Amino acid sequence: GAIRAVRAARSALLESPTGTGKTLAALAAVLAWQRQHAHDTPTRVVWVARTHDQLQHAVHEYKRSCPYRPLMSLRLSRERFCLHPNIATAPNKAEACEEATKIRKPSTKKSKGCAHLDKAERIGYPQGKKWRPHFRLGGPMVVWDIEDAVKEGKATHVCPFHMAQDQIQEGAALIFITYSQLVDPVIRRAGGLDAVLEDAVVVVDEGHNLPSVARDAASYEVTEDRLADMVKTLEEFAPHLGEYPEAQAMLESLIAPPP
Repeated sequence: GAIRAVRAARSALLESPTGTGKTLAALAAVLAWQRQHAHDTPTRVVWVARTHDQLQHAVHEYKRSCPYRPLMSLRLSRERFCLHPNIATAPNKAEACEEATKIRKPSTKKSKGCAHLDKAERIGYPQGKKWRPHFRLGGPMVVWDIEDAVKEGKATHVCPFHMAQDQIQEGAALIFITYSQLVDPVIRRAGGLDAVLEDAVVVVDEGHNLPSVARDAASYEVTEDRLADMVKTLEEFAPHLGEYPEAQAMLESLIAPPP
C-alpha cells in the first residue's frame, strides 16, 4: 500500500494492530523506494510523530532493523538540544538562543554569544570535509537521536541544534519531525520546513491523532484580562503611527469600543 501510494503520488491510510511492526514496515518501504529511485538529489522522506518520545522510538527502530542509511536529521527544538549554560536556564530558550547566535564574536563566560556555534563554524562542523564522513555510512553518527546529538555536542563542544539544521541544508534525505512542525504554520515557517516538505514523501505515524493536533494549532485561547492588556498597549502605541495613517486607522478600528 505504501509503495503504490508513493508511486502514484497519492495518500494512503495504513492500519495494523499494535506490536506488528508498523513503524519499521512503513519506514523501510519508503526508504527502499527512495533508494531505488534516487538520482543526484533523492526525494526526501519526512517521518512525523506526535511526541518526542515517539520520534525517538522511530529512530531506534530505524537504527536497529532498517538497512537503508541516507543522510538523516532530527528536527527538534532548542529546548532539547541547547548546551549553552545560560540559554539552558532561560525562561524563553528559543529567544535567548536567537539573541546569542546573532553575536558573531568570540564568546567568553561573560559574553552573551554562543561558544558552541562559534566552535562549529570554526572547525566546519558538520558540513566540512573532515566531518562529512562522520554522518555517512560507516561513520559514528550515520544514525543518531537526541541523546547522541547532545553527547556529540558536549564531546566536540559544538551546537547540536544547528548541526541538525545544517544537515537539512546539506540535503538530508530522511528527516524526523513532530506533528506541530507539520500542521502549525507558525512553527513550520519558523523552522524553515515549508521548503523541506515540498515534494517530500510524508509519513505520519499514529495518524488518528492528527485531527486533534490540527484543531489545537488552529485554536487560540486568551483571558479577558490579557485582552484588556493588549488593548491598552495598542492604545498607547497608536498615536506613534502618525506617519502611517492607513496603519493607524486600521489599529484604531481594531481597538475601538463596539457601537
